[in-house]
Amino acid sequence: MAWYLPSDSGGLNISSLPDLRILLFTFAVTIFTGIIFGLVPAMQTTKPNISGTLKDQAGVVGGGHHGSGKASWVAQVTLSFCYWSRRIFVRSLANLRNLGPGFPRKN
Repeated sequence: MAWYLPSDSGGLNISSLPDLRILLFTFAVTIFTGIIFGLVPAMQTTKPNISGTLKDQAGVVGGGHHGSGKASWVAQVTLSFCYWSRRIFVRSLANLRNLGPGFPRKN
């Protein structure tokens, strides 16, 4: 990264070492977001709706109505989103590798 700096930048020191506080904060936000947007909808799909089920199944013998279909749908959409977002991120990194710095390097 230092070679992107102009030659007259003076004593500007840039460190590429990660800051532990920022890494821990990012990890905590990632875990919290995963729990909120992953587990909460999954728990809502598994919560039984007893009164609605009894009303819907009043005249039907056998065969129940389970939330496993909704849970598998949520899991499939989540995995698809993770897969495609990872592909887009990797493709963006590959495109950035071929992109210039935005200014002429030789001055």
